[in-house]
Amino acid sequence: MRERGNATPRAVFSWRETVISTRTTITTLREGHKYPGLLRFLIGRVFYTDAINTVISIMFLYTLTWRRRAG
Repeated sequence: MRERGNATPRAVFSWRETVISTRTTITTLREGHKYPGLLRFLIGRVFYTDAINTVISIMFLYTLTWRRRAG
């Protein structure tokens, strides 16, 4: 099955989008006190996601190493 492709291709990242995203993140962090528990949730989410990504990466590397040794 052939993929249809994108009729209007555009850059995935642009400087403008990066600036807007950074500005939005800073605004959220500054206004976090308005929403009880928001900052704690965001910080916890970062650490949780980082830990899960680390576990997945280590599992992948272990599997590759084990597979090469097994033949």
